[in-house]
Amino acid sequence: MVVQSLEGYVLTPRILRCVLAVPTIAIAKVFLKFLRQLYTGSYFYHAGDITAAEAQGEVLEERLADAAETVLAQQIGSESGDELLAPDKKHDDPIALEDPS
Repeated sequence: MVVQSLEGYVLTPRILRCVLAVPTIAIAKVFLKFLRQLYTGSYFYHAGDITAAEAQGEVLEERLADAAETVLAQQIGSESGDELLAPDKKHDDPIALEDPS
């Protein structure tokens, strides 16, 4: 009973905290980049130097799409983590290294 209580109240929460922290931080990082891109393209950021019509998009949906495309392009261009998302077959599968002929 003591071992199960220790595992349920102490060990499991600590292990889950470490396991869930990595994807949570990754999601937060992408979300914050996305918000920053929206902010830097806004009329408010430019402090009146440009008119509202010259901002990246008058419609919110256009601004969201532009910011999302910019963030995705930065992630693809940086090549960090791309190997995890789509590894090259010759590095991922040892059988793919063998010559089929």
